[in-house]
Amino acid sequence: MNWVRKLKRFLNPPSPKPRMRKEKASPVSRIYDLQSIYQEINIEYFEGKLQLSIDWFGREKTSRKISRKVLGYYDDRRKSIKIHRSLDSPSFPHFFLSYVVYHEMLHSVEPPIVGRKRRRVHHEGFRDKEKQFHSYAMAKQWEKEHLAKILHG
Repeated sequence: MNWVRKLKRFLNPPSPKPRMRKEKASPVSRIYDLQSIYQEINIEYFEGKLQLSIDWFGREKTSRKISRKVLGYYDDRRKSIKIHRSLDSPSFPHFFLSYVVYHEMLHSVEPPIVGRKRRRVHHEGFRDKEKQFHSYAMAKQWEKEHLAKILHG
């Protein structure tokens, strides 16, 4: 680019492209109501003390095969839980989705342990509390038997 074009570009910068607004997702969706699942778990396991937001994220289906899908995550800065939209399906039983929500809620109560060499998110204290979930054994068994098949089509 010669200096004349650079100067013109500097004096008349191109207008920014309009940003596409994402539609705000709702915790109520086709099959499951995340807010009601969250509230039930909050009352049963956390005495209703947690004040987190919960919502769906991601696409329901993807065109490529997935080797590992994040089912949910907890954002400590925003105090929010996001659950992958693919779980809003009859393929996933209610007890499994509830387990995923409980697991993410637990991250707000059991923060990571930061050591010199690594950060442990699922440490012993976390795992002990995770096992207190009423359908823990059933959810882990279901996950072992079905999750890979569902995620890989």
